[in-house]
Amino acid sequence: MVKKQLVISRRVYQQEDFDKLYPDEIKQQMTVPDRIRAQCYCSKTRLWKFFTTILPIIGVVRKYRLREYIVGDILAGLTVAIMHIPQGMGFGILASLKPIYGLYTSFWPVLFYMIFGTSTHVSFGTNAVICLLVAAITSRQMETFQFDLAGFNSTLSNDTADIDSLMEAAGLEYRVSITAATAFLAGVILFGMGILRLGFVTLYLSDSFISGFTTGAAVHITTSQVPKMLAFGVGSIQGAGKIVRTYIAIFRDITKTNVADLLIAVISIIVLVLVKECINERFKSKMKMPVPIDLIVVIIGTIISHFGRLSEVFGVTIVGQIPPGIPTPAVPPLDEVGNFAVDSFVIAILIFAMTIAMAKLMAKKHSYEIDDNQELIAYGLTNVISSFLLCFPSCVAPPRTMLQSSMGARTTLCGVFTAALLFLVIMAIGPLFQSLPVSLLAAMIVVAMKGLFMQVFDLKLYWKVNIFDLVSWLGTFLAVVLIDIDIGLVVGVGLSAFTVLIQSQFAKGYLLGKAAEEDVYASAEKKGINSVPGVRVFRFEASLYYATAEIFRSRLYKATINPKKFMKARAKAEKLSLTSCESSSSEGNAKNENSNNGKANAAQLASDGIHHVVIDCQPFSYIDIAGIKMLRQVITEMKTADVTVFLYGCSLRMMRALEGGSFFDAVPKDHVFLDVYDAVQAVRLNESDEESGDDGDESQNFKV
Repeated sequence: MVKKQLVISRRVYQQEDFDKLYPDEIKQQMTVPDRIRAQCYCSKTRLWKFFTTILPIIGVVRKYRLREYIVGDILAGLTVAIMHIPQGMGFGILASLKPIYGLYTSFWPVLFYMIFGTSTHVSFGTNAVICLLVAAITSRQMETFQFDLAGFNSTLSNDTADIDSLMEAAGLEYRVSITAATAFLAGVILFGMGILRLGFVTLYLSDSFISGFTTGAAVHITTSQVPKMLAFGVGSIQGAGKIVRTYIAIFRDITKTNVADLLIAVISIIVLVLVKECINERFKSKMKMPVPIDLIVVIIGTIISHFGRLSEVFGVTIVGQIPPGIPTPAVPPLDEVGNFAVDSFVIAILIFAMTIAMAKLMAKKHSYEIDDNQELIAYGLTNVISSFLLCFPSCVAPPRTMLQSSMGARTTLCGVFTAALLFLVIMAIGPLFQSLPVSLLAAMIVVAMKGLFMQVFDLKLYWKVNIFDLVSWLGTFLAVVLIDIDIGLVVGVGLSAFTVLIQSQFAKGYLLGKAAEEDVYASAEKKGINSVPGVRVFRFEASLYYATAEIFRSRLYKATINPKKFMKARAKAEKLSLTSCESSSSEGNAKNENSNNGKANAAQLASDGIHHVVIDCQPFSYIDIAGIKMLRQVITEMKTADVTVFLYGCSLRMMRALEGGSFFDAVPKDHVFLDVYDAVQAVRLNESDEESGDDGDESQNFKV
């Protein structure tokens, strides 16, 4: 078999010569006022583009192919709505509210995201992790809540007379107002980020952090549902060690367990797991749609509870009254937002991070584009408008999104059919679920955490790929579980930033060598790769800035030559030579010649025969003033050891930084080359010129 060969023939380029021959395209720089004036105009095309960008639904409706799209949208919309119903009711309880508020948060966000969103398959609504964070906010705020019986005027309990019921209704109304204010503030933050194009913020949230945080949150969610499955309360437990103290309280009061509630929860978990794993998962390729086992279990559980009078006979805790109808819009109270502004910011970031990740996944899977900034605006407007309709913060739910994808949704208009079924449930069907056991909903929430718990198996991948990701995951998870969610969030973000910093401290520096049989440069540690005689090509796999400057010098001197050790060896050799000269003045010239040879040999040994060091600057994506100073210092110190330093592969950004940092005041520009071949060939040409006594020809060519 004939091996393919690559032959490149060109002249040796110094970076300065290359830039002169191929200059950068000079673009006319406009002043800020000129830019503003250039953008301040109006036309029909510009106005239409503005409206279709802010309201993507306009473009969807204009291009909708009824016969081609309608079946997939109807099927996907109704199927996802069926999943919304039990999840909305369950997550409403998880958010420390009533199930009906979960249904509100399932209904309105679907409609608003359909209008403003650009992802066909994102299913907006209730999310377990967001509900848990909302519950933490309401629990903290309830500690300072003061019930004023005289001034209480609730529309939720007009026919309630006893004080306990009034206090409960007042507490619920207060919690609803806090969750609505949280949704409003989170929405404003998201909308502002979209306007300012700050979507890059989530780039600083690593996958390992999000995975560890959501897995730890799953432990909190599951723990919060255990008392509901056992049908007794453990009180409000907040602060560090919440999980541990909750389980201590559970085991202390374990004898209070209602056996009927426990049996309902256990049977529900078994049925849900068996159907989801043994039928839906196993035969998903053969089924047009998965078995809606969540809704089936809810319906059957409600029927058995109602006709079996489980609440009266066995003391089973039920959902209770579910008021029909749409609530009157109300402005969220903002007088206490300062108490949970930070929490709202965290919720906003998590909403964006989790939702945009699913949106991009779906866009890649189905080959369409999404607008990141418009997505931010959509998440923001959806939460802001929903907050006026008594909704808590809404977010994507991966299971619903994956279901919408598998059911063949064609456009965002599938949300119309999802919202239609949810509207029917809220207006008429909802009250029929008042006999639904709370332990059944708790069991559904626990089973829904399976996907988050399965992220534990990502640890093996993190171990293989990057140990720092493993540390970030474990640190975040343990902090969330053993301390609390808010502290775990801070610890996780801190660990993510710290691991980025610490990885630069472990940046690798190594030598490149040339293959013996061909012109290929690779790590000198590889078999068949040898260093060029007298030349050391060095690569440092990190940016060169204040945090890595000293490490760069240390790695460079260790791999090539340490000028300080060289100077010590030279001084020692000169001292030895001087001593030899004084002691051998009577022994003739032969002894002096030997001493001079000893001096040369000592210096040669210290430098290891190196006369040029070539630094690969391609990995330097960023260089600051500390990096420039260190680079200049290294070149100066190398010069004292009779070693010339060449650079190659400098990016345009780096060249501008070097020029701005007065680097070339001390270092000739002709020591910067286009590529490693140019730098090494320049060394060879210099050597041949020195041997021949010729000044050389800068236009000499070479072949690779």
